[in-house]
Amino acid sequence: MKRKRQKTSDPRPHKTQNHSHSTKTSDVGVAKKQRVEGDDGHWIKKRLSLSDVNESARLLLGNKDVRKHVLALMDEDRCAACESREGLRVKMWDLDTLSEHELSLKQWQTGSFVINNNWSMEFVKRRNLQEGDYIGLRWDAENLGFFFHKFNAQS
Repeated sequence: MKRKRQKTSDPRPHKTQNHSHSTKTSDVGVAKKQRVEGDDGHWIKKRLSLSDVNESARLLLGNKDVRKHVLALMDEDRCAACESREGLRVKMWDLDTLSEHELSLKQWQTGSFVINNNWSMEFVKRRNLQEGDYIGLRWDAENLGFFFHKFNAQS
């Protein structure tokens, strides 16, 4: 495996990248998990629908939640990128597996927001997500990405 080159101004440890574009670093992962667990930040919680886990290959998020808990914490350029056709590339840190993934956040013409570009492979398949699973996302304004957590299995 190749190691990503690290900027000298970045005090974080090197992350090892594998073929799925996920990274694992136990020290960074534990620190992020502890920071989230000790914080009362807002989680966007969602019970997954069939369209979130099927061949649609995207996670549908409500407009109000994304505007209030994500876009409100972004600068103007990033907000505009979310509304563009390409969307905004964002990191998603899986707190359960301590892995980092890159996806896109974008707004559809309907006004809803979606997370796509690797959602199906990096989360649905890798985590075996099913219709009815309960997940949470929380925006990390400091690192410009989401924290992901699977709260429980289907009930």
